Amino acid sequence: MLSECANPECHAQFDYHQGEFFRFRMPVLGDGQPANMHSVRHLWLCGRCARAYYLEHVPRGIVLRSRAHAFDSAGRGLFVCAA
Repeated sequence: MLSECANPECHAQFDYHQGEFFRFRMPVLGDGQPANMHSVRHLWLCGRCARAYYLEHVPRGIVLRSRAHAFDSAGRGLFVCAA
């Protein structure tokens, strides 16, 4: 269950009336899980964070990206969670 904003620097409590939901199908790891195993990750950004950021799935996991493309010096977003 979602409890707070996915932005690690924000701790806004979950409010389904505002913000933006993200749903990512996560890759099944090579540990013998069946292909139909539920592998969906749900995340939420509060209204304030959703105006400035979005979440993107990359091979290593999920990263927080700036909507204004203000990435760090290496061009990466902020890592949110592992794959």
